[in-house]
Amino acid sequence: MDFEVIIDLALTRRRYLNHLSQNSARPRDLVEELGDSRATVHRATGELAEHGLIGRDGGAWRLTEKGRLVHETITNSKEILHGIEQGQELLAELPDEIDVPPAAFSQSSFGVPNPPSPTCPLERSIEKFEQADQIRGIALGDTVPEIAETVYQRGVLEGSVEVEYVLSSHLLEWYQEDRPGMLSAVLSSSNVEVRIHDSIPMGLAAWEIDSGWEMQLITYADDGTYSGNIISSHPTAIEWAQKTITKYQAEAQAVPVPNRQES
Repeated sequence: MDFEVIIDLALTRRRYLNHLSQNSARPRDLVEELGDSRATVHRATGELAEHGLIGRDGGAWRLTEKGRLVHETITNSKEILHGIEQGQELLAELPDEIDVPPAAFSQSSFGVPNPPSPTCPLERSIEKFEQADQIRGIALGDTVPEIAETVYQRGVLEGSVEVEYVLSSHLLEWYQEDRPGMLSAVLSSSNVEVRIHDSIPMGLAAWEIDSGWEMQLITYADDGTYSGNIISSHPTAIEWAQKTITKYQAEAQAVPVPNRQES
């Protein structure tokens, strides 16, 4: 099979595949609804049928199973490429050792700093943390204090969410100095598990809301400030995030619970 021919044909005749992915159509319907001449419709459907992308259903054309799969692949690829273009600033900040799957740029939304409120795009993240039933992640820096406060409120005080998080050693030091009481309570909670890792390259989270999962990737500039984030609900992106978080969990060390009198 000449894959390049199939790809070129699917791109060239994408309007036909789009239309037939919704309903089967007779040649005269394609003429009317796509606005092409009879000759163009005849040529296009002949090419698609020759390569097995469409077939006859009585007097109408319909997508074959092969055609459906090719059409979905082309559609998904265009969506991913569009997402990669949108997220190019975020990609520039990723460490070389991080191989983000292309699927992370599908079914996704992006955020970048926008003065005078540079962390405004993370407001959606706070909402997710407020709604989640389960949260897992790794954290490089304290991007927005509201996230830590939400974990404390829901995980410790309310016991309404289960949290597993790996903190960078730098972030743990910040909590020890700035919020020792909160840290002590978090570490003593049965709903929150915190570990520490010396080499966290980014922020990464996966949260479950009403049995559905999403993932978030946060990047940082060289000076440690927030540079962008992406949220994706694509299953492959979520699987990658879960595996990556589990990897850092396995490498991380437990954090001793501070003495209450010292906190």
